[in-house]
Amino acid sequence: MPTYTEWNDALIEFFTYGAPVGSTIYLNVSDRTLEQIGEQFWGRSSTGPWAEDYLAAVRSALVKDGCVFPETVRGKNKRGRPQGLAFLGALVLVASRMDQDDEQSISEKDYFTRLNDALGTVPANAQVKRPRHMTTGAAGEEPLWRAWATFLRSRGYLPTASGGRGAWKYIGYAVSQTLLREPEKRRLFQVFDRRNWGREPDPELLVSLLRHEDDLPAHVRTLLGRSGQGAEDVQFALADVYREWEERRVQGGGTQASAGGPLGRHLQAGLYRTEHWRTGAPQYALYPRQPRGLRLLDVTLDWPDGSASEPLRLERPGYYAPVGQLDGERLEFGWTLPLSGHPQLDALSLPARPFWILRADPDVPGAFASMGRPAVGEHFSLLLRDELKADLLAYREQGLMQWQGEERWEAGWLEVTGVMVTANQWGEVGPVQSRDLLDALRPASGVSVSVAGGLRLPRQGAWVTDAPPTVTVHSFFTEAFLTVCRGEDTVFSGAVEPNQPVSVPWAGPGDYELSAEARGQGQVRLVKLVPWEELPPPDPALLGTVDRRWQQGGQTRTLTGLRVAQEVQG
Repeated sequence: MPTYTEWNDALIEFFTYGAPVGSTIYLNVSDRTLEQIGEQFWGRSSTGPWAEDYLAAVRSALVKDGCVFPETVRGKNKRGRPQGLAFLGALVLVASRMDQDDEQSISEKDYFTRLNDALGTVPANAQVKRPRHMTTGAAGEEPLWRAWATFLRSRGYLPTASGGRGAWKYIGYAVSQTLLREPEKRRLFQVFDRRNWGREPDPELLVSLLRHEDDLPAHVRTLLGRSGQGAEDVQFALADVYREWEERRVQGGGTQASAGGPLGRHLQAGLYRTEHWRTGAPQYALYPRQPRGLRLLDVTLDWPDGSASEPLRLERPGYYAPVGQLDGERLEFGWTLPLSGHPQLDALSLPARPFWILRADPDVPGAFASMGRPAVGEHFSLLLRDELKADLLAYREQGLMQWQGEERWEAGWLEVTGVMVTANQWGEVGPVQSRDLLDALRPASGVSVSVAGGLRLPRQGAWVTDAPPTVTVHSFFTEAFLTVCRGEDTVFSGAVEPNQPVSVPWAGPGDYELSAEARGQGQVRLVKLVPWEELPPPDPALLGTVDRRWQQGGQTRTLTGLRVAQEVQG
């Protein structure tokens, strides 16, 4: 049986693996996720459900004589990882099992009664139902939640755990991590039963389809309104619920999560746009998304034309390197290619869509890619079918958006560049040809915070301390507020002029959290500043072949670096 430490490491890897830098992370521990983690890391359990093995490991490490000792797992291990995550996961597991309606909150007494049952602990006394020795959250679990948040920020991720109010404060941390609870999943199952949108629909399309459903729980509707990386988290969670629904149907129904092996799943691909180095003609490639929570070995793409198989190479957290080349026909009808090398992946799927929104790649000037939903004030590109241009013209006439140029790509496809949304009155739009395009362009928030310039470390979302980025708060409103924190210290807090650079008094190396707010709407993003001496070593492949040694003044001199060759025109 895996130990507490092994479970702790597995949880960290499962919930952060495949997440792009800047993503929000939910410690969404449930019976289903524990089955996925257990099978992925150790195979089938020999004692029953993996959740029971997991709780047994927590009890063995932290519980003695009816008392629980969370202080023993404070701090970090030798790898710099927080040691308390497996204990926090047990708190979330109990919250995920609380089967309440949307309008009801989880009662403190009921929660701690279930927590004592799960941990094998006894209540502190007749009045306080918290486990013995963990009589206050401030001295018990809250330091572990803070350590987890610090770890996530140091890796470029946004923590999401937050406390509730009053007596519900410390239960709130655990409940905040259950993105979709059982009552909401059952309501979604009913929608899927009624609609049946086919095998693994495109996550963005699934979100768009759900927005037009009338009988969704209020919490789900709130999730569907998220933007940026928060919107991607919702897509991931809803796609997983849809996959669970598919597994239930294959295995004969039932309302609980399947304990059997998952269906083979498709790896989703978007687009990556570059230009030919000589002609400047647009070139589109497949841009595979790294699946969240799936520990991958070697994954190989098998081309249908009989050419050599191509291994997928991880380019940055959340994405593989672009592969192949696409034409208009592939985009119109979609493309599914077989994968090999992983038992849970069977194909790479490019969905058939009439439009694609492409954001600028922050690491490759001039390149654009399917990298989430654009924020307020951001310029992006559109690739869409000719018949949808009428919708764009209608939006521009109503002052909702503008763009700088447009050009025919291939038959039936139009490229629109320098696109920016300029207003948020999208609820007043009249009839359109594509409600999906409207939903994709409609801003979910009226404010965003952007960073640009400085000396950025490619693929890491970090900057050199001596060359930090310029911060700008974009908003449709005339007033905005910005707060910049490093750990517990606030380095800047005040009103700022929207859409104008802000002079931030950076306080040296560290992880900064930037929070922008305007009229009750907000966005948070992270900035990491790194000193010169901590810069990571370059990729050896970029160092070229220069390797020279010579004697000078009785000493051996060495030169290693990039070889620059001059091309001779003949």
